[in-house]
Amino acid sequence: NKISPVKRVEYGLENNNLIRKQFFSSNPQNIDENFTINLIDEVSEIEKLFTRLKKPILIKTRRLGYDGKGQILVKTLDDINNHFLGKKLFPSIAEEVISFDRELSVIIVRDKKGNIKTFEPGENVHKSGILVTTTLPSSTSEVLKNDAVTIARKIVANLDYIGVMGVEFFLKENELYVNEIAPRVHNSGHWTMDGSYSSQFQQHIRAIMDLPLLSTERHSDIIMYNLIGKVTSNLANNELAKVYVYGKKDSRPGRKMGHINLIKKKGRKICPLNFFLNEISEITFPFHPFHPCRPCRPFHQLAFHLQSLFLLVCLRSWLQLLLIDQK
Repeated sequence: NKISPVKRVEYGLENNNLIRKQFFSSNPQNIDENFTINLIDEVSEIEKLFTRLKKPILIKTRRLGYDGKGQILVKTLDDINNHFLGKKLFPSIAEEVISFDRELSVIIVRDKKGNIKTFEPGENVHKSGILVTTTLPSSTSEVLKNDAVTIARKIVANLDYIGVMGVEFFLKENELYVNEIAPRVHNSGHWTMDGSYSSQFQQHIRAIMDLPLLSTERHSDIIMYNLIGKVTSNLANNELAKVYVYGKKDSRPGRKMGHINLIKKKGRKICPLNFFLNEISEITFPFHPFHPCRPCRPFHQLAFHLQSLFLLVCLRSWLQLLLIDQK
């Protein structure tokens, strides 16, 4: 089978934030009504924009940059002085920072004939610009999940795109806003390796090889956890966890070293709190243990505090016994 060539427009979208934002601007149904492209070439332009908007802005390099790299959040004039004065400023864009309730992503694939398949939208949690977890099913309404899929389908069709793409959304007050598109297999789609009847990697190869696309139906509830920075774990005996280590030589803060897919049968609750307390002995990346199980979050918080109290009681008893022995 002949491999379909990658188009130049796709390469531009992959490597250039400005081209992606210009594409969003030409497709207004996908973006915030107040969306504007602010080009930044001088530090003085950052100061003027920040003074005019009187709200936080995010400065992104126009080329490359991912996982929070090439991005600076400006909340005060001091941030500008600390990060930009006296330093080389690469051509950048500036975005207004918006508040949002939730993050979603759609993994979508399109072949040369225009056939499209989408995986179920996943709910994401980011920390410092780095994806931490993707959870399925998402607690988002079916209506909004369907809307996200519809927008993703329009994007790949408008681009005449071939292969897998990740489309990231902000959800704010029941409105969806496209945040980013990634014309490649995407980190938030790694759950498909164990939670779906096909993976995003299989689908990408089949699309570019002009092979029939497979079913994207999800067969399990799942949480994908990124392993970021230095992580030690003991998961060999956990039948629910699939561990993927990327084999990177150096472990650095903020670097993705692998991921874990925690799998459950559909409809059964996954308890990430117990999973992390019992199975991972040391985690040095930021993680919020209560997020993935939103409906039962209060119970997890109570369990967490009770366990903390229990450990304190045990410590107190141990200290008392130690004092008695010394006497």
